[in-house]
Amino acid sequence: MNLKYMILGAGGTGGILGATLTKAGKDVTFIARGSNLDAMRNNGLIIRHLWDQTEEHLEVRALSMEESCVLSLAPEVIFICVKEYSLDSVLPFIRQTAGPRTIIIPILNIYGTGARMQKELPDCTVLDGCIYVSASLEHPGVLVQHGPILRVVFGPRDPSYISPILSAIQSDLCEAVSMEFYPPISKGMLWRNFPMSPLSELLESTFMPWPEIFKRKDLPVNYLNP
Repeated sequence: MNLKYMILGAGGTGGILGATLTKAGKDVTFIARGSNLDAMRNNGLIIRHLWDQTEEHLEVRALSMEESCVLSLAPEVIFICVKEYSLDSVLPFIRQTAGPRTIIIPILNIYGTGARMQKELPDCTVLDGCIYVSASLEHPGVLVQHGPILRVVFGPRDPSYISPILSAIQSDLCEAVSMEFYPPISKGMLWRNFPMSPLSELLESTFMPWPEIFKRKDLPVNYLNP
């Protein structure tokens, strides 16, 4: 299944994820605005890797919201990568863009975003998601990735939800990044316990509730403070 991906927000989070999928040969469209959109159109997307001092230059497809609506791209997957304070402003665009088969995956790393969006988008399928990455927008069209960590966690809240698109997303992400897929998302999920700590790398505690973590005496000193 050849999926069309839309990355809504081309900053540190969306830019790195979209670039990684692009390098893996996936069909990716970035939705950006202003000077960042102009730079990506004219010069592509530049990514500086601080850990090894290398630089990548990728040709990408970047559109504004208005252009995307005119083209009626109908993506199968929309990754929501905007800031939380911008979420309400993009809902009308999502309503217009998402089709009946579209899977929406917010990766804002803020607990409850998926459920909140689902209430606002009752005709869409909104999953829960989290991303582990450290990157920032240095200049328009230029990203700085501080370390090689890139991991995506996603899954439905409803254990009865089944879709072949989920398996296709899983396959694509496995090709491109380190990925964790949980059907359904568990109450003890790491992203629930550490919603603002995407660099924690505490995968051992994925299904361990927060209080239990502090009871553990056999963890490294830096386990809770990486």
